[in-house]
Amino acid sequence: MLQSLTHINTTIYMNKRTLFLAAIVFTACVALYFIYNSNDHIECEIKTEVTYGSKGEKIITDTHICKEKFNL
Repeated sequence: MLQSLTHINTTIYMNKRTLFLAAIVFTACVALYFIYNSNDHIECEIKTEVTYGSKGEKIITDTHICKEKFNL
């Protein structure tokens, strides 16, 4: 009887711990998704630079420049 109660208590503890860790991971994923989608890039600009290679080929380089890493 005592062994089965210990097993039940261990199972409940493991389930609570697993649920708690899953909630933390879920919350972190939702927060990162929100930050990624809410960045509207109003403060950003795209700088285009045109250069020519040694054989006369046209090389266009676009650089995305943001002043803020995250915009909430």
